Amino acid sequence: MKYIGEECPVCSKIFQENDDIVVCPDCGTPHHRSCWQKNNECFNHSKHEEGFAYYVQINEPPKPKAQSEHSENNTSKGQPFTVPFPNFVHEEEIKIDLSENSSDKVEEIDGIKVEDFISFVGFSSVYYLPLFYKFSKGEKKFSFNFFAGFIYPINQLYRKMNFLGIILSVINLLLNITNFGLFISNDQYTAMLSFLNMSENSFMLATNYINIFLMVIISLFNDRLYFSFVKHKIRSIRNRYTDEKEYRSELVRAGSPSLLKAFLIYFAINVFGLALLMQFL
Repeated sequence: MKYIGEECPVCSKIFQENDDIVVCPDCGTPHHRSCWQKNNECFNHSKHEEGFAYYVQINEPPKPKAQSEHSENNTSKGQPFTVPFPNFVHEEEIKIDLSENSSDKVEEIDGIKVEDFISFVGFSSVYYLPLFYKFSKGEKKFSFNFFAGFIYPINQLYRKMNFLGIILSVINLLLNITNFGLFISNDQYTAMLSFLNMSENSFMLATNYINIFLMVIISLFNDRLYFSFVKHKIRSIRNRYTDEKEYRSELVRAGSPSLLKAFLIYFAINVFGLALLMQFL
């Protein structure tokens, strides 16, 4: 049970393994069931309007000396960063090993609090935060994200990297123009090939090679670009909001991905791009 070692805010007693514990559905504060029933409300009820959220402290039982020394000499793993997902679910936690060479808990990445990254990135923080940390320390220059390249530009639009997503959508449209035969007449297609001074086979071969090359490049550098994007957005939001509750809410709103919006933007670009292209053919 994750609340063992925590203190009940009502009676100030430490939670034991067999204690009957209830958790406030609004802020996540744990109470003994009997303590909750005394007031029939959360001990921190008055703080709810301020956006208060209870954070579980890591309280591990002390290890025997011999075992502790053995651990120090035979492991390089650091202490995982444990934090509830703000504004998502109060009882869910993630444990992310950010530092492999230090026993200290990592609180910031490039001057931005880890909690802020988690608020913005959401549940994908388990994948992205260790990469962000390594990028910031210079331990990695790039990483391979297969799906970012395989389903471009939907992935970039889904992650709200709209500028990059729009550019990739236009490139994707041009590289896959042969798939839009229902919208482009034979005369228009022939005119395009004539303009490019290419045969149909050479055009299809060239676009396939370019598309594969682009997928590999995007797979390699997408996570690094996303790291830069997230940092810029978080700092921009921080400059606009002084109220902590509003700041946290805007982080969640600005970073929450939307597959529906990604497809709508991609579809709009393809429709508009085809209509514009047909005007010149």
